[in-house]
Amino acid sequence: MKKAVIMAGGEGIRLRPLTYALPKPLLPIGSYTAIEYVIKMLAENGVGEVFILVHYQHQKFEVCLAYQKKYGIKIKLVKEESKLGTFGGLIHIKKELTDPFLIINSDIITRLDVKDMFRVHDQKNAVCTLGVRNFAQKVPYGVVELDKDDNFIGVVEKPVNNYLISAGINIFSPDALSYLDGKKLDVPQVVERLSSEGKKIGVYKIDRPWLDIGQAKDYEKAIELLEMVEDQNDQA
Repeated sequence: MKKAVIMAGGEGIRLRPLTYALPKPLLPIGSYTAIEYVIKMLAENGVGEVFILVHYQHQKFEVCLAYQKKYGIKIKLVKEESKLGTFGGLIHIKKELTDPFLIINSDIITRLDVKDMFRVHDQKNAVCTLGVRNFAQKVPYGVVELDKDDNFIGVVEKPVNNYLISAGINIFSPDALSYLDGKKLDVPQVVERLSSEGKKIGVYKIDRPWLDIGQAKDYEKAIELLEMVEDQNDQA
């Protein structure tokens, strides 16, 4: 039974005023809440137990317990009295994470193949596997190229730069929990420490649909996409 942790303690500042009334993970997207979509995806991938780390308006997450029966998955709400970052809060459930586990942000809408990501993590014998995806950024101007002496070389019209970005989905083995000390700790800090100690860091490229709803424009896009999918399903 694979375990997953959903990070749901943030205040959703970039989505205010919507998040004054509801925490970001409980905002509706089509027929689901954002966090329900994550839980549904995890259950469909065979994850047996989910821990939800909550802080902001934590009492409203009680509605998530109803998803246990709906999706056949065990859910435990874990309240953080103070915000300990994107990794530090795991200290509350350290004893329960005895096997590799997945951490996912609550504002990620994706059709990730979780089983395959765990397979790659095991296959590479990694302590940490970072979920990444391609991100293309188009420069809306002509870019002037110069040599090291500032002599003109040419102009590249509206180039597209490609990057691998962190997708907010990672797998860690229990060894990584040794850094927990009750203080604030974020995932990038843990990855940096593991790397500096020569520990194996794996990378898993996510090529399935993925959307971060942390900003208003992306939240609206997610609503449109899921409504379109639901309409297609109704017509089928």
